[in-house]
Amino acid sequence: MDRLQQTLLAFGHGMAFVGRQVRFDVDGDELVLDLLLFNVEQLRYVVVEFKIGRFGPAYVGQLGTYVAVVDDRLRRPGVSRLTSGHRDHTRTGHTGTA
Repeated sequence: MDRLQQTLLAFGHGMAFVGRQVRFDVDGDELVLDLLLFNVEQLRYVVVEFKIGRFGPAYVGQLGTYVAVVDDRLRRPGVSRLTSGHRDHTRTGHTGTA
């Protein structure tokens, strides 16, 4: 539980855990979000996607799709975070807010 709390605090205060491997059916295709959080101060969902290896531009498009699905299905504007690790470094960036 302490590790979960530390992880949530790394994303900022006011984060609540919603689920991991959250599944949505979109026109017969299953989309799986790595991690879904909720910011209780901003009343927004936060989509987190983890990737291993070098960052690829397709990741941004995939994450944008996930944010659009969360916005559509859960009716709250979302923000997103993509974490891509390669060798000994990790690149994290916000892809935008809705």
